[in-house]
Amino acid sequence: MRFTQWLLDLEDEDGVLHQFYKVVYSDINNGCASSKFDALAWKKHFREKHADSADRLIELLSLAYAHYAMKADEK
Repeated sequence: MRFTQWLLDLEDEDGVLHQFYKVVYSDINNGCASSKFDALAWKKHFREKHADSADRLIELLSLAYAHYAMKADEK
């Protein structure tokens, strides 16, 4: 499963992963980002389009990607 698809499946999660899901979902729905982004594209996107909050968003991206990688490793 692609990273962004995994992110969009976090709708029912709680906590920071859900907060990150909302940012990703919003950016895709408003045409600011692509559902085909991988983690590196998201990092670049946050630096370019969300410069004021990029550090925090990249921190959340790192956390989300770690969870994603752990889940992929379980299969």
